Amino acid sequence: MNVRIPEVALWTGAVIALAVAATESRGIVRHATVPAPLVWSAPPPNATPSSDSLAVLARRIVDDDAFRLDRKPAAVPYVLAGDSSASVAPLPPPVPKPMLTLVGIVGGPPWAALINGIPGHDGTVLVHPRDTVGGLRIRDVSAAAALITGLDTVWHLSTKHD
Repeated sequence: MNVRIPEVALWTGAVIALAVAATESRGIVRHATVPAPLVWSAPPPNATPSSDSLAVLARRIVDDDAFRLDRKPAAVPYVLAGDSSASVAPLPPPVPKPMLTLVGIVGGPPWAALINGIPGHDGTVLVHPRDTVGGLRIRDVSAAAALITGLDTVWHLSTKHD
């Protein structure tokens, strides 16, 4: 069968479809009626509020703490930075982070680590993965390193390479 015959038939069908679409589109109403918008005028103001009523309303808004979920004042007063007139107690100093050192790695899989400087422990402490010692969590111990988290810090301790 000749391949040219189906191709010509498809092109002819496409041209006929375009012609029919063009003639049918002329019959479509171009300017459809659009409903009136649903906008109405604002009602006239009842009366100008007095300054006394504004003060009462302002006091009610402030006293009710409309922007807080529990409708109560904050427990901690807001103080601008550098405001020396505020009588707020200073924050306590942050807890110092320990100086951890990896003394060595012990065993074979599973590995254990010897670590100095763990809070609440004097000397070297033997730790394993998933241990929690002195508030620090031992995440991983490998043949050359230990990963420790705690106190908003991550320590990646590795052995010395000579």
